[in-house]
Amino acid sequence: NTYASMLESIGDAVIALDAEGKIIVWNRAAEQLYGWTKADVLGRPMSGILITEYDDPLATTAGAMEEVLRTGTWQGKVRQTCKDGSIITIDSSVRLFGDPAAPVHGLIAVNRDISEKEKVINDLKEMQSVFDTLHQPIIILDTEFRVVTANKAFYDYFDMNSQEAEDRYFFNLDRGHWDIPG
Repeated sequence: NTYASMLESIGDAVIALDAEGKIIVWNRAAEQLYGWTKADVLGRPMSGILITEYDDPLATTAGAMEEVLRTGTWQGKVRQTCKDGSIITIDSSVRLFGDPAAPVHGLIAVNRDISEKEKVINDLKEMQSVFDTLHQPIIILDTEFRVVTANKAFYDYFDMNSQEAEDRYFFNLDRGHWDIPG
């Protein structure tokens, strides 16, 4: 079946629940991400499989469900516990599915593991605090020469702020004065 084949080829975890909250779809990426096989989870309540903590300390699963039922969608960052007990950070997008005129048929979630990205961001924030204590102007560029970040000394020396520099090409900063001829 083409649908099943496409679902299995998706690189993000795809999980669908019926109206009672029982798992009806669990693709290969979900198996790899969470450690449970389809046989482990199909027909079981999602709440018995994944322990979920929300990025917002006031958020709850009930609150997220309420938003999905009210608006048809919910998106956010959560931490989930895998079968082996490890905790991963997930960017989750949840939508209602089924006939819009009928009662709710279920939910479908597309979950992407952003644990490594979160670790890099946290490491950069930690590095930034040290970075800002240095008195020499320092700039960090990506492989395409776009500004990732710079320290306070850089922004002070070149009289600019992070909004004027970050995610812009280095050669376009300061009205192109740093452009290197080809």
